[in-house]
Amino acid sequence: MANSTIERFVGLMGKKDLSQSFLLIPKCRSVHTFFMRGPIDLAFLDTEGRVVVLKDSVSPWRLVFGTRKSEATLELPAGYLRAKGIQPGDQIECQQN
Repeated sequence: MANSTIERFVGLMGKKDLSQSFLLIPKCRSVHTFFMRGPIDLAFLDTEGRVVVLKDSVSPWRLVFGTRKSEATLELPAGYLRAKGIQPGDQIECQQN
C-alpha cells in the first residue's frame, strides 16, 4: 500500500519483475507510468472497493485517469485483470502483507 507521497509517486517504477507486484494507492484518481519498465494493469476502485474503471496493459509513459467515483487505484501486473476475469462492478478486497 502506498501511503506516503514518495511511495505514491514511485509506485512500481524501476521494478524489473512486475509479475508479483501489486500496489494499492488510496485516494488516487489518476496515475502515471513514467519510467516504468513495462506495461501494467490498473483498476480504479470506489469507496467500497468495487471496480469502476479498468485499464489493461497500460504502456510506459502514459497518464491514466479514473472517474469522479474513483477513490483508489490498484496497480497490477499486465494481463492480470484479463486472466482473473475482473470486470467493472467486481468487489476487490486487498490484504496487506
